[in-house]
Amino acid sequence: MSFTDPLSGGPNTNVMVSVIICCYNSSSKIRKVLLHLSQQVVPDAWDWEVVIVDNACDDETSKLAEEYWKEFHINTLLRVVHEGQPGLAHARKAGMTNTDSKYVIFCDDDNLLDRDYLYNVVDLMESDPTIGAVGGSSTAVFEQDALVPHWFNSSADNYAVGRQYPESTHLGCNNLLWGAGLGIRAEPVRNIYRMGVQSLLPGRSGGKWLAGDDSELCCWIKAAGYGLYYSDSLHFCHFMSSDRLTIKRRNSILKGIKKSSDLISTYLILLSADCYRNNTKSLHSDSGFLTRARTYINLIMYGSRVGKNIRIIKSGAPK
Repeated sequence: MSFTDPLSGGPNTNVMVSVIICCYNSSSKIRKVLLHLSQQVVPDAWDWEVVIVDNACDDETSKLAEEYWKEFHINTLLRVVHEGQPGLAHARKAGMTNTDSKYVIFCDDDNLLDRDYLYNVVDLMESDPTIGAVGGSSTAVFEQDALVPHWFNSSADNYAVGRQYPESTHLGCNNLLWGAGLGIRAEPVRNIYRMGVQSLLPGRSGGKWLAGDDSELCCWIKAAGYGLYYSDSLHFCHFMSSDRLTIKRRNSILKGIKKSSDLISTYLILLSADCYRNNTKSLHSDSGFLTRARTYINLIMYGSRVGKNIRIIKSGAPK
């Protein structure tokens, strides 16, 4: 269950873009994230906001975020939304359903967005109404004197570091985007939530490094009839704390990715079939996309149950 801090105000229906920061005990990182957001260069006519989603934090993340934002003296609203159910997917939903903006950017609690990030997200999506989500590239930044392990570069993509694709492009049927820095057209996703669709992948939860919630969100956007776009014009620095650079943490991330891969693969098979029947670069049909999205989700849920039963049967079969 989520609720908005009454001191922070409710959603503003005139907002162009909401930057949603999902936080779990982010007090040590949130200042740098907010500092970079306070330096965004956007048109004077824009109304934008920052939404902190306190995802069952037991530190002072929310309080500190409000204090830091006041310190930066920026005339942009910062609100706090509380989501008591742990899990990044639940936090994203709480942020989405407590905003009324045209666009949303998911900025992780360790993403330092370039000064033109907000402007470029909106510019890309305003220029092409077929785009449902956009993503970019990142550069890893480390703690001072941190020892970067030899394996990091080969695993960088699993940490949402580097270029997702070789060049700016509309993505094909089987291509997805990171959740870090993801910009989305908000209303199609809000409509899916209004249908009662629940995420099958909860994402990162507390200290558990699960995965796939961002890929699932991208699949929802595709199912709604929109395309994904990668742009080199979108860049952020991704802060890597030393505790993320251990073999144990790397293996935990890889394990989370592997656990979600069957479900995401099923999504992509269904989406690929639809992709051949329809030109995903054409404007979606308002009358059909909700029905199609619900059909996809129901099929995925059924497929997941069948797959689980098959694995149980196989595990008990004689060798």
